[in-house]
Amino acid sequence: MIYDLDQIASLELFVLRDTLVHALQTYHSGPRVVIVQLCLSLACLALQLPTWENPVQDMIDTFGSDPAAVPVLLQFLTLLPEEIDSNTRIPVTVRSRLYDTIVAKN
Repeated sequence: MIYDLDQIASLELFVLRDTLVHALQTYHSGPRVVIVQLCLSLACLALQLPTWENPVQDMIDTFGSDPAAVPVLLQFLTLLPEEIDSNTRIPVTVRSRLYDTIVAKN
């Protein structure tokens, strides 16, 4: 997703996001490896999609009210800052923008 995201039409990026979120809703009880990979994909998408204004709040709204889905939310919230800090394939300017607008805000 890191290198090929620019090949997807900008309007389709939100369809991709919604598809990943729906998959997380479907697999919220596991297997864990699927949850981790979906959360990683969403974190990478959040890093590269500045028009997704508040991914953290959106994920809280989607997964925070169902106790069975809270582990998915916690996985996403754990992986997002790790991707910001350690994903060197995403430009530093994008990572710093995301840190300023998402992590610091929440």
